[in-house]
Formats: sequence, structure tokens, C-alpha cells
Amino acid sequence: MTISKKLYVDLDDVIGETAVRLLEISARDFGRTVAFEDVISFNLEEVLKLSDTETEEFYLRSNSPEVLKSLAPRANAVDGLTVCKKNGFEVWIVTGRPAQAYRPTQDWLANFAVPHDELLFVNKFGLPYKGDGPPPVEPITLDTLADINFFAAIEDHLGMARFVAERMQIQVLLMDRPWNRDVGTDISPLIHRCYQWPDVLQTLGIG
Repeated sequence: MTISKKLYVDLDDVIGETAVRLLEISARDFGRTVAFEDVISFNLEEVLKLSDTETEEFYLRSNSPEVLKSLAPRANAVDGLTVCKKNGFEVWIVTGRPAQAYRPTQDWLANFAVPHDELLFVNKFGLPYKGDGPPPVEPITLDTLADINFFAAIEDHLGMARFVAERMQIQVLLMDRPWNRDVGTDISPLIHRCYQWPDVLQTLGIG
């Protein structure tokens, strides 16, 4: 029997330094300065204490092509994915970004020569489409995602890490971030915390 070598790799804060960039926007445009280590919730609007109007504007700016294309890659991410490819993995980038981010995301991956085989937009968080005209891509559902035969997953969102571990019954490499450290007592034994990309490769047995 052939074992699947599809590798689920989240994009934001696994491959790209998204939160760092959004905190810069928060300080510059909204006057909210928060240290990275103080981002203890995945919902930045809560951490930044934004009003409903500010949250809407922050969401629009965060998903604008200018911002998405300006993200820096995480340290060793591109090299790490290159190693994954060389060791026979198919790299499937799985993102919960809204559909309007599709083309800027493609541009960013090409600009930084991020090795990958597939780019999946998934309706992870129920984000609405706010672009003009028809969406450039139709995000798949979580149920459809769960039907894909992945070998392992790399995530930073604790809720998604739990979903993948429970539904797919595969190893999940949880990239350490301040917002995923309060795990409680119900963490799945399939979830393994990694601090940097070299830890990811070592856990996959290719580092």
C-alpha cells in the first residue's frame, strides 16, 4: 500500500510572518501598539481592542494586496519546504484567507519562490467574500478538507490543529505562537509543538 505524502502546510505565521506585519499596521494606522508576545488570542481585534468600525477597516487593510504582498517569509520556511519536496512530500498550502486574497497570495508565493504543489483556500473561519465581481476562487469546506488524505499537517491555529488531529487522525505539528500556548488539558497526543522550521523537519524525520 502506498502511503500518502501530502503535507498540509498553513500559510500565515507558518510560512509568512503575518502577525508581525499586522501589528505594524495596528500601531501605524490605529494607534494600538501591542508586543508580539502579548498576542495571546488568535482574534487580533480582541487583543487590539478595536471597535466594530475599526475591526472592519483593519480586516480590509489586512487582506489588501499591498499588505499581503509585503509579508516577510518566516525564518527557514522556504528552505524547510524545499527539504520537504526533496524528501518526496507534496506541499499543499492550506489557508483560511478570504477568497479575495487568492491572487495576491499566488503572487507572494511566486515572488518568494515558495515550493508547493497545491494552494487550497478553505472556509476555516467563515470569512465573507468582499471583493468586486465573482470570487477568484471558491474556498472548500472543512468537510472537504478532511476527506483529503494528508500525511501530516503544520498549523499555528490551535482550533484547526485539534480539528485536523481529531477528524483526520494524522500528526499535527503546531508551530509555536503566543496565541496557541494555552492548550488546556485536552490536547491530542497527535499534536506536537514545534518552535522553528528545523524542529518541523526533525519531527518529520528529515531534519
